[in-house]
Amino acid sequence: MKPFLTVVTICSIVVAVIAPPAFKLIAIFFLFCIPGFVIATFALPQKDFVDQVILSILTGFAFQIVYAYILSLAFHFSLVSLSLPGLCLSILFDFKGTWNPKITKKAFLIFIPALLFGVLALNLVPGEDANFHILALNEIVTAGKVPSTYRLYPEIPQVMYPLGFHILTAQLQIFSGVDNLIFNCASIVSALLCLSVYWCTKKLFSFEVGLLAGVLSVFATLPPFHSIILSTYANLMAYIFTCAAIGVIADFDKTMNWKPLLLLSLILAAGIETHLSFFLIVILVFMFLVTVLVKNGSYKNVKYVIIPLFSLVLSIPFLIRISPGYSQYEIGQFLSLWYDPLQLTPQMIPHQVGIWITLISMPGFFLLEKHRVLFLSWIGVFLFLALNTIIRIQFPLWYVFFATRMVDQLFLPFSILAAFFIVKIWKFSRIGVVLLCGILLFTGSSPLMQAPRADRGDLFPTISHFFAADQKGMVYLLTADEDAVILNEWWTATGSAWIPSLANRRVVFPYIFSLEHYMDVLNIPEKEQKSFVIAAFPDSEEAHKYLKEWGVDYIFLSSYVLEEAKWRNNLWNPFVLIESPNYDLVFQEEHTYIFKVNPRFEYSNTFGLNAFGFITVTPDNPVTLDVSLNPVSFSVDTILDMYIEESEWGEIKIETEESILAVIPLTETGYNVHVAMRIPADVNEVTISVSNQSVRLLTSVSTAFRDSFRYSYNVALVGEWEKARKGYELKDQGHIYLFNISGTIELTYIDTGEGNVDFNMFIDGKWEKLTTIYRENDGEKKTILLEIPEEYTLLDIGINNWGDPFVFIGLN
Repeated sequence: MKPFLTVVTICSIVVAVIAPPAFKLIAIFFLFCIPGFVIATFALPQKDFVDQVILSILTGFAFQIVYAYILSLAFHFSLVSLSLPGLCLSILFDFKGTWNPKITKKAFLIFIPALLFGVLALNLVPGEDANFHILALNEIVTAGKVPSTYRLYPEIPQVMYPLGFHILTAQLQIFSGVDNLIFNCASIVSALLCLSVYWCTKKLFSFEVGLLAGVLSVFATLPPFHSIILSTYANLMAYIFTCAAIGVIADFDKTMNWKPLLLLSLILAAGIETHLSFFLIVILVFMFLVTVLVKNGSYKNVKYVIIPLFSLVLSIPFLIRISPGYSQYEIGQFLSLWYDPLQLTPQMIPHQVGIWITLISMPGFFLLEKHRVLFLSWIGVFLFLALNTIIRIQFPLWYVFFATRMVDQLFLPFSILAAFFIVKIWKFSRIGVVLLCGILLFTGSSPLMQAPRADRGDLFPTISHFFAADQKGMVYLLTADEDAVILNEWWTATGSAWIPSLANRRVVFPYIFSLEHYMDVLNIPEKEQKSFVIAAFPDSEEAHKYLKEWGVDYIFLSSYVLEEAKWRNNLWNPFVLIESPNYDLVFQEEHTYIFKVNPRFEYSNTFGLNAFGFITVTPDNPVTLDVSLNPVSFSVDTILDMYIEESEWGEIKIETEESILAVIPLTETGYNVHVAMRIPADVNEVTISVSNQSVRLLTSVSTAFRDSFRYSYNVALVGEWEKARKGYELKDQGHIYLFNISGTIELTYIDTGEGNVDFNMFIDGKWEKLTTIYRENDGEKKTILLEIPEEYTLLDIGINNWGDPFVFIGLN
């Protein structure tokens, strides 16, 4: 016995305990890979040193993911749980195992493009999906295991997202003490992708094809680059396990030994626990396995079929979390946000994968002498699902297979086929091959070389000064109570959506994995409807009711807003909140505003400016409303106020000539729902359309005033009025706002006290005198007549009281 591996394991454990963080990271990486080395050596030993290193890393990562899910059923992560498998397996290997690798110097060439791509991938500006990945990573680090729910959202019964990538990153952070490793880990995984494509292709064809395929997969195609800048890190891990699974079967094809199938089960289980799209890869892998068994006449051997199915057993800790049934609202969100906008188009494949790699892969397929079924099924499965966004065959969960995600999967077979074709024609035209490779690498790597690098951000790397401003607001929220709840504009495409992941505070609309039923559990459609009212009438009693119902402490309005969410941000007017006594502005930078909600509210009253009554909108007959106003004494915020009779799932879209004003979700509750949205000052017409049902609406244009009494539906008393035993008292100055009233009105008052009372109306930017009351203090009820000009939507009658309180009791 030569206890070399045991010594390496023990040294790694010691370093992970006492060394500085950078050395701890290296030691933890070794502890990841040592179990993989032992398992790979027993199940599928590689003759070449480089092949063994690559397979050991892939197997080690797969083992850690599967092991973490099983461990989390009863235990938390610890250095003991991390070290124990490696220590036991290394002792076993030192007693029983043998490995005599062959070192092929040229095989080390594959590390050059892998390391180069990993370095170039550093510090790329992450995308929107990083929001959820950071949240998931934080949950694992905080829980110390694979979490069953979200700490900020315990209502969500299960975390359904496959957390394979996050498990590896979280353990590196937990045991090294280094934070924010997710972006560095993404670069490492992208480098590993190059190695895995090389290993897989070498098993399928040859070293030369493998080396070229590894280079082309990262430098001549776009999906790996897209995965980094869009932050779809789990995709990268899924690509790696795809290559590993296919490579294992290719090696199994040569030996027909059952042991590689055990390794295949582990890799398939890890892939399932890394990305849900891997279920499609499992279908592909089993098709490849069946063709191998049929070709070798071994399809009747039961163990060759049963052993790969062991992957389902290993995946049980994850599979029990899945609940695939979705509501009509959730399906509608999938369709409107992703499925429909990302429908397959003729230019999508070259645009998503790369023009040249697509063209060159085609002759490679026709030159194949073996594995045609593999590549036909590999390409065919994903091409069919992408095509289905057009033909729409409705099988279970058809609406979650977005065309872009399906097309991205094609880069792996395209890279291998292109490499195969180029190697085939090498002997005919070496200059042509060099030129072809140059074109592939130049066109494929240009986006990577030109991609912007993050240069700012207190909590997250970015190039946007707007998002940097939002992050400063989140730094402020870090000082708020840990249980604080923040009302944000929406769960995506806004800076405020990042609050849970970056500021660790709960928001009303969180960015959570879309398949986890959180929209139903958190009542997102209902809250979305109510948020319209809060934005339009922030001082209303109804808004206060909703804020208390949700426990909202702050309102966060973002500077960083993507195009698709601008209408949501435009629902809010920060200046209305600034002027309100119900909200305190506690932070402001750029267009980022944070308002603290006061526990006590001074309610506003809502008044109609233009009533349309009940209208019915049908899918084939949109309704256009004239929302312009007749003359007003002063400009006011105009609100489109709607009461909707809900009956079915759907949506109402309200548009102006220039943009979307709002998209209102409809549910099947059967309730009457109140929604409202601000009308831009320059808009005179809005068009209301519905998606799939007729909807009856009670609609009006309204406005709201604080410090007011509602005397009637078209009369407001504003200013220093107080309710008296009879009528209302005015001690100093006040206003009577008249809505759509003209002609002669009769004002009744009680003649008590001394001092004149002046009545003026505000027209064309100046005050014009109406009349003056000369009080006699006789206690009698008296009336005056006021002549009101025609066609005023809002007329301001100003009252100056020069003496004792003026008692107003009626207006006709």
